[in-house]
Amino acid sequence: MKLFLETTDPAEVRASAERKLAEGVSTSLSVAGQALPEICALAPGPVSAAVESSDREGMIREARALARLGGHVIVRIPLSVEGLKAVTACADEGIPTHVTLCDSPAQAVLAAKAGARYVSPVAGRTPDGAADRTELVRSIVATYRTYGLATEVMVAPVRSPSNVVDVALAGAAVAAVPLSVLEQVAAGRAPAGE
Repeated sequence: MKLFLETTDPAEVRASAERKLAEGVSTSLSVAGQALPEICALAPGPVSAAVESSDREGMIREARALARLGGHVIVRIPLSVEGLKAVTACADEGIPTHVTLCDSPAQAVLAAKAGARYVSPVAGRTPDGAADRTELVRSIVATYRTYGLATEVMVAPVRSPSNVVDVALAGAAVAAVPLSVLEQVAAGRAPAGE
């Protein structure tokens, strides 16, 4: 499983890259985000960056602008009818996408068929969402294996070292983790109560 840094702070990307803690970055920043070009320049690998539009045309326009920041940018698009249309258009143009807000294996199949590189399941209904989301990750991974779909599951955000283990065991390809949690994982410790 790959570890991506979950952040909007270029200083955290720099710190993580210097210590080789993560292989990519997942950020909520969009093309309008002032720090996004710097994050893209510092990141050791893929950078998942968000669109803000909710209509197909707006998402495609933003996806093209994000893609101009570098070949390692992966455009984060919400799972909706308009989002799936945008993912298909991006796939046709060679722009990699990360589909978010997936809450079933059936939706994950639609995202994969549209051409998404990554899909992210939503948090569940438990207080931290971890248990439900972990089961959803297992179901999506099993569905993708059954049908030979190449889309990978990215779990974002992962808020504790034990959740990193949980999503790894569930078969996620990527866990997007805050720097503080990456440091805990690297140090082999978990906070009290975990």
